[in-house]
This record gives sequence, structure tokens and C-alpha cells, in this order.
Amino acid sequence: MLEADFPFHIKIDRTENEFDIKSIGFDDFGGQLKHNVSAHPKVDARTGELCAFGYDMEGKGSVHYSLINKDRKVVSYINIPLTSPRMIHDFGITENYVIIPDLPLELNIDHAI
Repeated sequence: MLEADFPFHIKIDRTENEFDIKSIGFDDFGGQLKHNVSAHPKVDARTGELCAFGYDMEGKGSVHYSLINKDRKVVSYINIPLTSPRMIHDFGITENYVIIPDLPLELNIDHAI
């Protein structure tokens, strides 16, 4: 996982005495996933749904959030506009909410120079 691309799909083959991890490649869920995913997606232990967010730094920036069910179908998507580009490393989920922190760390090239 990395902040700027799709999730990476792996396959784990197990036998009684060993296992092998095989790289399958980047996974956009059959073309359904339209945004990058942070390095910390979450699986809802109760429903098995995958909660995934990503952010972009173009213009004022935005956060993208998708909910993917156990059958690998994107069932919900929302784009959240920001007032300035931000690096958002992680997020939280509860039984009823997704918590995406809007922290004061923003990208400003002029200030960095």
C-alpha cells in the first residue's frame, strides 16, 4: 500500500508446512474504484466491508471515500472538497461513522521554498 495509487492485490498460498505470497498487481476492483487509496484502509469486522479513502493535492485538494462490500462492489462513494491541499495519513471508523481528520498540515510550495 502507498498513498498515491490503487491497493495492491496479493495471493497467499498455504500448505501445512509453508506458504507463498504472490504479487497479483494493482487492484481497481474491476474499474469501479476511481481514486487512490491511503496505506491504511479499514475492514469493518461486523460487515466485512472495506472502507477506503484517498486524497489528491491538485487545486484545493479533496478527499475521496469509497465503501466496498464483501462481493468487491463499490456501494458508496463521496468526494469531500478541501480548502487547501492536505496530507491525510489515516482515518478512523466506528459502527456508525467514518472519521477523516482535517488537520492543519497543508501543502504550500511557496512556504516550503
